[in-house]
Amino acid sequence: KKKKKKKGPEGPPTLTEDDFGATVLKSQNAWMVLFRDGEAGEEAGDGDEGDGVVPDDWAKVASKADGLISAGEVDCKVSAKLCDSGVALPYIKVYGFGLDEKDDIMAIERFKGDQAARALQEASDSLPDATLKLNAMTTDHAMSASAQEGRLLLILLSNKSEPPTMLKSLALAMEDQVAVGFYPNPDPQTMQRFQVPRLPMFVSMFASEAMPGDEDLPPGTPPGAMQIGIKPFDPLMFGRPTFESVFAFSFNMVAQVSLPT
Repeated sequence: KKKKKKKGPEGPPTLTEDDFGATVLKSQNAWMVLFRDGEAGEEAGDGDEGDGVVPDDWAKVASKADGLISAGEVDCKVSAKLCDSGVALPYIKVYGFGLDEKDDIMAIERFKGDQAARALQEASDSLPDATLKLNAMTTDHAMSASAQEGRLLLILLSNKSEPPTMLKSLALAMEDQVAVGFYPNPDPQTMQRFQVPRLPMFVSMFASEAMPGDEDLPPGTPPGAMQIGIKPFDPLMFGRPTFESVFAFSFNMVAQVSLPT
């Protein structure tokens, strides 16, 4: 007997034969898609593992898909043509980042329905890592290079050793106007310089041209002189750091700063 699903994160949208191609296959985003045989509001009853409906942890894991990773579901009773014949439901398919990954049928990975966490990791691994790897020796050079390109530098200072998926997504989504750097395990002096009381923390770093009448400049600073600025992410203004809020913070800074051209 099936039972109603316990209260938890709401699952991702259901895709159909009408919109699957345009939404998933024509998208640059990486996608993880659950193929199920049952209503999204149901879960397997006791002892009914593999009866086709939504696995217990799917909605929770799918809710972590953000930025350039998306999640969806297909009801194989409604959209049978999208589903693999002879394969036990539910299962998850991962369509990697980029159009080429979706054109290559051999590149599409399939996981059992209870392997949502592995599917999310596979989707994350498909994102190219365009982040800059920063340390005390390279940060100022990265800022200068970004300024010469007319870009803001966004930095995540972290106590982790590898950039998170969200940062990889931000680096790809903002590459025209914002360079994105990852600074692992900063020392106390670096944290003080960047006005960071705790980790992890996003900061923007930029070289801007001094503007006439700017009251924050030292006396006698000539117009056009280069000034180094550092601005930490403000959760009071932008909320908790998500892909959307850090994206908004970055372009808020781009709009405020007079970057060299």
